[in-house]
Amino acid sequence: MTVAITPENIEEASTEISDSLSQLLTQSGGSIDSGPQRATMGGLPALDFTGTTKAPDGSAVQARMVFAFDGTDEYYVYCQYSSTGKAQVLEACTQVVRTFQLTGSSPSP
Repeated sequence: MTVAITPENIEEASTEISDSLSQLLTQSGGSIDSGPQRATMGGLPALDFTGTTKAPDGSAVQARMVFAFDGTDEYYVYCQYSSTGKAQVLEACTQVVRTFQLTGSSPSP
């Protein structure tokens, strides 16, 4: 990220992030279904989306996408599922988002 994202400015940044994600999903034959919802991941400010896209075989799949921000660093969790595996994938995705944490020290600017 070229601009540090903080809890104070994440609302402003959400429009640009939503537009970029929407464009990416549209290129793959999909769209944003919900979001952005403000969230946290590992204590970091985050945005949570759901959307649809196409799998390599052309079938429609759903996805949950969570973007967390630590200044100019972005962490991204992408969980893709079909209707048959939805419950299990969303449960696992929620566990990843809930237990995510940064370890070690951040690089010097």
